[in-house]
Amino acid sequence: MPKAAAARAGLLEPWKIALIVLAGLALLAIVVGLLVYFLAFDQKKFFYNATFRINNVPYQPSLKKQTSEEFRQLSMSIETLIHQAFEDHTLKKKMIQSSVVRLSPDEGAVLADAVLVFKFTASDSREALQDSVYSALLRRLRAPVGSLSIDLASYRLSEIPADSGGNLIYSCCGTRIDKSGERIFDGNVADEGEWPWQASLQLQGTHRCGASLISSSWLVTAAHCFKGFKKINFWTASFGARLRSPKMKRNIRQIIVHEHYADNVLSHEYDIAVVEISPPVQFSAEVHHVCLPEATQVFSDNTTCFVTGWGALKDDGEKLFTA
Repeated sequence: MPKAAAARAGLLEPWKIALIVLAGLALLAIVVGLLVYFLAFDQKKFFYNATFRINNVPYQPSLKKQTSEEFRQLSMSIETLIHQAFEDHTLKKKMIQSSVVRLSPDEGAVLADAVLVFKFTASDSREALQDSVYSALLRRLRAPVGSLSIDLASYRLSEIPADSGGNLIYSCCGTRIDKSGERIFDGNVADEGEWPWQASLQLQGTHRCGASLISSSWLVTAAHCFKGFKKINFWTASFGARLRSPKMKRNIRQIIVHEHYADNVLSHEYDIAVVEISPPVQFSAEVHHVCLPEATQVFSDNTTCFVTGWGALKDDGEKLFTA
């Protein structure tokens, strides 16, 4: 065979080369897709219970109440300390939240219980992850921690089941997914879990009033919502950030309007009502209760607050859950 013919016989035809290139690209796409899946989607939440003793804070009965000023101030300091532990750590982007769930007496001082939530890939080593979380928090507790004196010998960290961790966090009133974003004057669309106590009271399937979940069975709302419509079978309550396809729905068991509210008078006096739902809701990241203030609590001037509910952001616009 002539040399030129032999050389041509050794070369691949163009369509074969194209097939090889396409097969290579397809394989590369599959590999990239699997990497993206395992890095971004094949993740699960890991819950840890951290406990430590605060030596220089004397225990007082008000610390038992999550709604007390003393509980809120001390838990805020503790949660700030925990977040600082991971601020410059490789785990920073893996941390979802931390919540103080209990402050209990310990020889006159305070034993703090907190739940830390991280999102890791399911294939990660559980022991290595726990060691990393333990070491990062211990490093912060060893450093000066402002006004808190931590007893390092009391520090414990243990992984807990997701159900137990979720129940501990969401049994605490007022916890939510913090978006940490500023709001404009006419509202921003709220995300799932950002205001988990917000409910919609619906009259024969149509939204009529907003309400706040204050326990697993009770809502608080305005008394004027029920003017002329007090039959409980007319009403339902829905939860989540959507009016359509809500996270969950409940029937109304009873409506209790303030005894001094007069619905035939143009006044806002005593314009309050409570509504019992049935069956009770199961608390989750998207649906749980808000804290009610203590009867003795005083709100100072210029206190920041948020108003949430369903409304349009423009004339004739769709009603959205805004804050």
